[in-house]
Formats: sequence, C-alpha cells, structure tokens
Amino acid sequence: MNITFLIGNGFDLNLDLQTQYESFLKKYTATEDPDNQLLTNFKKQILEEADLWSNAEMAFGNYTQKMVGNNNNAEDFCICHEDFCEKLANYLDEQEAQIDFSALKAEIGASFAQSIAFQNIIKGFREESRTQLKDAASNFSDGYNYNFISFNYTKTLDKCIDCIRSRPALLGRRTHRNVAYDNSIGKLYHVHGYTDSDMVLGVNDESQISVPELFDGFGPEYKNQLIKQQTNKMNEQGIDKKVHSLIRNSDLLYIYGMSIGETDALWWKRIASAMKNSGNLHLIIHCYAAPPEGLIRRKYQTFSTVQKEHFLSFSDLPSNEKTMLMDRIHIDNSNIFALLRDTVTQRLISDEELQQMSDEELRALAKL
Repeated sequence: MNITFLIGNGFDLNLDLQTQYESFLKKYTATEDPDNQLLTNFKKQILEEADLWSNAEMAFGNYTQKMVGNNNNAEDFCICHEDFCEKLANYLDEQEAQIDFSALKAEIGASFAQSIAFQNIIKGFREESRTQLKDAASNFSDGYNYNFISFNYTKTLDKCIDCIRSRPALLGRRTHRNVAYDNSIGKLYHVHGYTDSDMVLGVNDESQISVPELFDGFGPEYKNQLIKQQTNKMNEQGIDKKVHSLIRNSDLLYIYGMSIGETDALWWKRIASAMKNSGNLHLIIHCYAAPPEGLIRRKYQTFSTVQKEHFLSFSDLPSNEKTMLMDRIHIDNSNIFALLRDTVTQRLISDEELQQMSDEELRALAKL
C-alpha cells in the first residue's frame, strides 16, 4: 500500500525552526544595499507591504506591477527575485543547522517511524473515519510503503528519513490475512528544489502575474523563472512528471504543514483528478487551525466541510463529482509529528551556539 505524504513548511515549524517568510523578511529587509538602488527600493517596498509579503510567492506575481510603475524591466525583476531566493536559502540553512541530527539519529529515527505509521495516521479520527480508512487499506495485501513529496527547500525531512534507512526494522511489519509484510520507505521528491539547487519560488500560472507584459521582449526563461511548473521544466530533472506519477499511484495521501493555496493549485487539481480515477484513494488534510471539537461538534463539522470544499474548488470537476469525493477527504486536527517535535526540540542548537562554531563544524552539520 502506497502512503504518500505531501510535506510543507509546517513540518519545519513543528520542529521549532523559524522558517516562515515573516521571520526571514525581518532579516532580509534589515540588510542594507548602499551600492544597489534596485535592491534598496525592493526591500523598501517589502516593508511597506509586509502583510502582502507574508505570502512571498503571490507577492512576486503582484510585484511585476510595481516594476512597470518604476520603469524597471524583466532583468531588474529577476535580479530582485534571485537575490531574495539566495538570501532565503542562506537563512534556511542557518535554521536547519540548529538540529544536530548526528547526536539524535537513533531518537529521531524511532520517533519519525512512529509518526508516519498507518496506525498513528488514523489515530486522531473518530470511529467511523478510522473504520473507513482501515477498510480502504484492507484492499491491499502488502506492507505499507511510505513516500514523501516535500514542498520545502530544507532537508530536515530528508535527514529524518535517513535516520530510518539505516534501521528499516523501525518501520515494523504489517500482518494482513495472517501473512506478515515488511513496511518500507519509498520515494522522496522535492517539488520546489533545495537551498543549494533547483530552487522554485513563484506562482502557479501566468494568471497570477499582475503584469505579464513586463517580460515582453525577453527570453521565455525570464517569465518561466516565476511560474513554478515552467521553472521545474527549466531545471530539467523531470520532477513534475515523477511527482504526478507518484500521486496517481498512491493509495492514501496525507497533506501536512501546507496551506491549500493558489500558488500550488496545480497539485490540488491533480490530486482531485487522481481521486476521481481511483475510487479507493483517500486524502487526509492536516489543519493546524482547526477549532476544538467541543461538546457540540457543529462548528468543527462546518470547518471540515469548508476545508473540503476549498480544496475541491481548485479542481475543474463538475459539482456532482466533487460531491462524491467529499467522503474520501478527511480533516485531521491532530499532530501526527508531535512525538518527533518533542524529540528534536529538546536538543535544538541555539543561534548563540551556532555563532561559536567553527566553519568546519558548521559544514559538518550541513552535510549530515
């Protein structure tokens, strides 16, 4: 049974890393560029529209309008975009270095394996949803194969997985009809690249660019730098096709730490299409901001319905087919990675400790 996790920035935030755009922007805009008026103006604009830039991907689509108003061109835009990405990558590397994976390898491996286990995934649901998910799993007579699609630039997820690869027994075995099957780690893809290569930061499609005419007269690579699917094509790693194939071949999808937003609309549309084509495919969406269930469940039920409808709004399926998918979308208000968080946060390296480390020690941490 292929269980695939789609992992967003909430995974790193859960580990107490300050990886949200708001934290990065404070540092980025505090750095002066006395010899570069273009970047100085860019950072000034960010400060003036701080709320907008909390979603930097959409903000870049809107920033094309500011560029035109300031008589800048596509080259200027790409310089600002590249500087932003380079500084963001450096910032995220610093955050990631706070976790000493070498000292915590055994503990992280054990807690991560428990976190992704099928029984832990369904533990937070009530009886009817648990039974529904168990019944769906009963159609597969093999072990649980855990796959991952990371939307993060960091390698925290990769390092957690590496802590298991050397000790696969941590994943346990699944017994189905009196036959025991080994559980396993499957594929891992970074759909938006890494901090050191193939970084993808932008919008879902051209409709999210306020003034696409900014790129007129320039090569297609200028505009493609801002459109995610086109950026992945430029990176020539085939990542779009690989991830799409993995989604189509999954039997359970779990979205964790991601907002279901416009800049990743392509993937929500593809998931809905995969669910339509596979009547046994279920989707779980972790919602950090879900209300408490309370004595009466009306508010929670309303919240769940709104979340499901919002997800399906990105699909072009007819309304009757969307309705049919509603029962196979499950909203999870528990934190399946709570144990991993507790394991990691007890031993985070502080910024002060990082500053005292030598360059060799820092490089060693980054390579773990």
